[in-house]
Amino acid sequence: MFKKLFNLLSKSVKSSSVTTPIRNRKLRFESLESRELLSVSVAEFDTIRNQYADLELSANMSDYNVIEITADQLINYVNLDNAIASAKATEGVNDLIVIRTTADKNSISYSNTEIDFSATTYGSVTIVSLGEKPLEISSVEVSNKAKVGLAGLKVTGN
Repeated sequence: MFKKLFNLLSKSVKSSSVTTPIRNRKLRFESLESRELLSVSVAEFDTIRNQYADLELSANMSDYNVIEITADQLINYVNLDNAIASAKATEGVNDLIVIRTTADKNSISYSNTEIDFSATTYGSVTIVSLGEKPLEISSVEVSNKAKVGLAGLKVTGN
């Protein structure tokens, strides 16, 4: 078996018009660009569309800039604020913020602060809770011009 392998390595490989002996090639690793997988699957998007039909979400997930917040990121309100800031920065694009919850991690506490959608002038922002329990948020402020959809959330306070 080793003899066959050695014979294979000593043979030349023809690629296009250049012949290169395999034994003279050196193995090297090249770094690749960073890649991210879609965090919210198409099936989950369809579930959201069916469960919250009154949001009138488009049938195509690609029509949205989807931002996900995991249950582990529900430690404080900063992650939701960052997601909203990212949504406000996408000009002319509808944004869907999907917040995953678990039985133990399903609330965001705002103390003396409110969620601010007032600078949202392009597209729409939709926040959807996806998980075992609805997300609980302490207070929400929405300007008259903002297009904001909320679903699967329990809003307390204001």
